[in-house]
Amino acid sequence: MQNLLVKKAENKISKPKAPLTISEIEKFYLVNMTSELKIGLEYERLSLDRDTLETADYKQVEKIIERFAFIQNWEIVYDNETVIGAKDNSGNSVSLEPGCQFELSLAPKKDIIEIDVEANKIITLLDNIAPAYNVLFLGYGVSPKSETDKINLLNKSRYKIMNDYLPYCQKAELCTKMMRQTAGIQVNVDYKDKKDCFDKLKLFNLIMPFISGL
Repeated sequence: MQNLLVKKAENKISKPKAPLTISEIEKFYLVNMTSELKIGLEYERLSLDRDTLETADYKQVEKIIERFAFIQNWEIVYDNETVIGAKDNSGNSVSLEPGCQFELSLAPKKDIIEIDVEANKIITLLDNIAPAYNVLFLGYGVSPKSETDKINLLNKSRYKIMNDYLPYCQKAELCTKMMRQTAGIQVNVDYKDKKDCFDKLKLFNLIMPFISGL
């Protein structure tokens, strides 16, 4: 009986898929080509308590989102009953990362001047609201004081799945630190063809060490 169960289990195991080919990878990227080239920005900052410089409590940043959404007439975004961000009708949004880091995501713009203007407008308003709730937003890569196990995980469904899964991946000892303690910047860049994509990827890989150093 046991052997029969083993055989049934073996039959259910699917055969591993063949490795991706170069042409399949190229096809995936070339589908997203566009003639109208734009740039996007995702900018995270640490949310800190102004008095202690520890990670701010969720209730503090929740109030900031609600106040910001009211002033800007943005729609508040929920995960079940948890406030996790706000968005407008043009594609701009603010949201919370697993450790209550505050993220600004901008709709794609034609150039970096438009990004600078839009980002500064939103950031200035957030920085003006934050002191009323005893919060300081810090554009820094790692939380200066709070340890990982002292930072509560945001009550968001996706983050709970990540928190349960990532620590058990290979070489994943820093996953929970990444989720709770860090903040980063992501730039999204359109490309018009295969060569343009390759040149931009090459350029970004060359300059990233210098940007990280700065």
